[in-house]
Amino acid sequence: MGEIRLEPSWKARIGDYLQRPDMQELSAFLRQEKARGKHIFPPGPQIFSAFDATPFDQVKVVVLGQDPYHGPGQAHGLCFPCCPACRCHPRCRTSTRN
Repeated sequence: MGEIRLEPSWKARIGDYLQRPDMQELSAFLRQEKARGKHIFPPGPQIFSAFDATPFDQVKVVVLGQDPYHGPGQAHGLCFPCCPACRCHPRCRTSTRN
């Protein structure tokens, strides 16, 4: 899990958890599945993007959710926002209208 970026305050809180054997097994499983040609969303380095985007002491609410990421380039590790290149979901198509 060396590719995962965590903001330092989050790393202090969950960094050791990510090194646990069960998390290492999960990481190995995902790498195996990817090697077999399966698509894993979001890309590995973006799985924990939320923990890199905002320091722990600035977080007021954590929302866990699942968006319908069904194709390459759509998932980026954050719940609900759409990246500019993604036009797959109605919310994404309307979010840039003037």
